[in-house]
Amino acid sequence: MGLEEVALVGQILPGVPASVRRAKVARLAEALGFDVEELRALEFRPEAIYAEVLASHPDKGPGHRYAVGGEIATHRVCIPIVDGHPDEEGMSP
Repeated sequence: MGLEEVALVGQILPGVPASVRRAKVARLAEALGFDVEELRALEFRPEAIYAEVLASHPDKGPGHRYAVGGEIATHRVCIPIVDGHPDEEGMSP
């Protein structure tokens, strides 16, 4: 039997806020380099930050969307979390 994921809505854990303002989340996403208008999901894991962003039409460029099977196409982006300073070799800012 596997672990079930349970949403604890309204339950407050010590040190964890019951809610967070949308503007604060938008600032965090922008600090990571995302355009919040393009962002559909943001997920934090110990090894990486995952994001789902709207996909631009490959022939028409940014702002031009396309659909796959009736749904707007998206990309899933992975930003690995590494130890060290971003200026060190092999890491981007």
